[in-house]
Amino acid sequence: MPLYKIPLWERYTYVDSDARFLFLCKAKCLHIDQVGLFVYYTDEKHLDPDFIRKHLIFRKRTHCIIEADNPEKAITTFFNEWEGAMIGGDCDECKALWINKEEEIIELPHCDLMRRNSQDEFICGEPMESGNGEFGMCVLEGYDGFEECPVAHFYHVLYEKEEKRKDVIKLQTKDGYKVVMADSILLD
Repeated sequence: MPLYKIPLWERYTYVDSDARFLFLCKAKCLHIDQVGLFVYYTDEKHLDPDFIRKHLIFRKRTHCIIEADNPEKAITTFFNEWEGAMIGGDCDECKALWINKEEEIIELPHCDLMRRNSQDEFICGEPMESGNGEFGMCVLEGYDGFEECPVAHFYHVLYEKEEKRKDVIKLQTKDGYKVVMADSILLD
């Protein structure tokens, strides 16, 4: 089954100075004043809505990777199963997580070596005790791919096409999301 990398926006805040060090804090997704947001905190007393309102709210780009039969099912899975996509007001942009419509959803090419470890990270090859795959961590986790890596090759070809301003074929979903299909990049 194909994997889809969905570009997202995340709304969040830090409610104490230690929360900026993510390894020290916890996160909770809350609905406050008709919007959803992830609150990074170290002490439960900081989860009071009045206290949270006194802090700056930020927005950052992120993504999720969802396995689905097609892009529409991946989008539906995101909205129905991802906590941040369900918490907030009535509109998509009122949620703690929403799809960034300015960027494309990307169908990733199939890779026979791709697996997930016990922390749900993508790895390359069979899992090892260390948490890595037999060939290391996957490109999707931000690591370098080996020479024959289909995902690294896909991103290289996509980048070259965009640099040369070549048309990249984009599918349009019924809800207006743009999708780059792996075959349209690799079979050119």
